[in-house]
Amino acid sequence: MRISKWILVTALAAAPLAANAPVSRAGSVGSELWLAGGFVDADYSDYVKACIRGGAGATFFDRVGLGGSAQVDQIRYFYFGYAAVYFPQVGMLEPYGRFHVGRRDDIDETALGWTVGAGVGDGSVRVFIEAHGVYQPGYAYGASFGFSF
Repeated sequence: MRISKWILVTALAAAPLAANAPVSRAGSVGSELWLAGGFVDADYSDYVKACIRGGAGATFFDRVGLGGSAQVDQIRYFYFGYAAVYFPQVGMLEPYGRFHVGRRDDIDETALGWTVGAGVGDGSVRVFIEAHGVYQPGYAYGASFGFSF
């Protein structure tokens, strides 16, 4: 399964538009923008590296998200389309999970990844901590701390 860069660019461009589109009888639609920094340990390097992760997308019914994301470290970068599930709040924390499908810059194979995390915030700005990984091709696992808007 090959994901075209144009599909990813189109999804990233459409997500903010979808978030601002009028919705009648379909439920709530919102936008999400997130940025995080952390570390990653990957099969293509002998040491742990700093990484930056970020994404933009739309949320539906405050529980499901669709969008595009990227992860960049000192050696490689990945770009993805993602689907997210935001679980009901537990105390102060809102747990979530994402499944990513995309590409790594140096390999012409589909990259698959995951993210699990928890956020705290008032809805407009949230702080989160997450564990993430790419398990195909190779591996790249890490943790990040960030903000979402």
